[in-house]
Amino acid sequence: MDKVLLIITTVSWLFSQSELSYDFGVNIRIHPTETNQKFPDMIFDSNNTMHLVWVEQVGSDNNIFYSRSDESGLSFSDPLQVNIHSNSIVAYMQSGPRIRARGNELFIVYMDDRTGSTSIYLNRSPDNGLTWENEIRISDQPYLEMYTEIEIDNDGKIHLVYYSYNQNYSLNSVRYTVAPENTIDFYPSNPVGLVNNETEPCDCCQPDLELSESGDVFIAYRNNLENIRDHFIVKKSVNSDVFSDPVPISDYQEYLSFCPSSGPSLVLNDQWIAAGYNLNVSRNSFINFSGVQEINFSNEVNLNPQSSEEQNFPFLTIHDDFIHAVWMDYSNGAPDIFYAVSEINSGQMLNVQRVNDDGEENNIMQKEPFLAWQENNLYCFWSDQRDGNFQIYFSTTNDFDILEGDVDNNGQVDFLDSLSLVNIILSPDAPTTYELLAGDINHDGDLTLIDSIMINFIF
Repeated sequence: MDKVLLIITTVSWLFSQSELSYDFGVNIRIHPTETNQKFPDMIFDSNNTMHLVWVEQVGSDNNIFYSRSDESGLSFSDPLQVNIHSNSIVAYMQSGPRIRARGNELFIVYMDDRTGSTSIYLNRSPDNGLTWENEIRISDQPYLEMYTEIEIDNDGKIHLVYYSYNQNYSLNSVRYTVAPENTIDFYPSNPVGLVNNETEPCDCCQPDLELSESGDVFIAYRNNLENIRDHFIVKKSVNSDVFSDPVPISDYQEYLSFCPSSGPSLVLNDQWIAAGYNLNVSRNSFINFSGVQEINFSNEVNLNPQSSEEQNFPFLTIHDDFIHAVWMDYSNGAPDIFYAVSEINSGQMLNVQRVNDDGEENNIMQKEPFLAWQENNLYCFWSDQRDGNFQIYFSTTNDFDILEGDVDNNGQVDFLDSLSLVNIILSPDAPTTYELLAGDINHDGDLTLIDSIMINFIF
């Protein structure tokens, strides 16, 4: 009897597909738990190791957890709590922990209210995530400090931006500071100059920070001047100490008497800079792009013009002349994770697809999408409630070439796989990884004796 080779893969043939035809594959739950996992962020380092961070939530107690994969998501290390002071993490949609790499160093920044007033803290790993030092406070203002972003430039300098508030919780200033290469000792922060009579960032909408290859600094934010809430960007050139006047990204003169809690997503390469943002009145989301040098956003494209339902919280990545986007989309009622791509100057979004692969009409929430590009593949992470609690899932366009049922990875499905799966099931401390889920023959998201029986039918 011929062996049935069921391949756990995305249908992405590396040698024939273009950036306009990527398909996301099966959804992988990374670390199943009985708690809520939210606000994922991930980076690849220079060795293609994947570093993942998220917030683990038990009731009102939040902590930062970290895991890594040396196999592009094929398996992950056991989760490790990073913050030493427990249960005081603050995180919101778009405003969770951020992880960045500098050589073999890793940095995680986040909001923490251990003192009764939220401030910005940083944990450092000197050895690529194996161990973590105690966190330190890196913001320097006297009252509430929130909505932080961090990036590291080609020289190894760490750039930090956050919002500072007055004692009465009104917005005081947008703060910017730098830690020189080889240190985590930040200079005293300076105001960017965005709180004045002409501009004032929306005080509960996350800004975004990006750096150009040449060292220019860009900050995108949602404005709030007399409840007009369009999106803007400012730039600080590498040889300057001041930021430019704001340049509009969106210009709808959108009046909102409440805070939409939805800031822009910013991404750039050596030629283009792109932003994703939500228009609350129409409930649509858009991308817009400009050349890096001239900064003139006049190329707006609706993410999903075929849908009359809400789209929100877009997240972008850019490669060559292609802008890739993921977002929360309410086309099926409850929010799903959608993806599409736009070629620069095409004026349209193509290859629109639903990333999460659970049933379409099940009222399950998927949220907080994050998208990364690495070695000609896309990786999408999000927080998913299909298991009851929110859990971190990911999907990729990478072809892992894993045979479903080939638990022992010997290139065939045979009786030894059935025995291996039984051992896995009976082991109380066996980790659940993408590799082990190759034995999940009936696709119920778990490894059971039924899978072992089904393997016998396969071979």
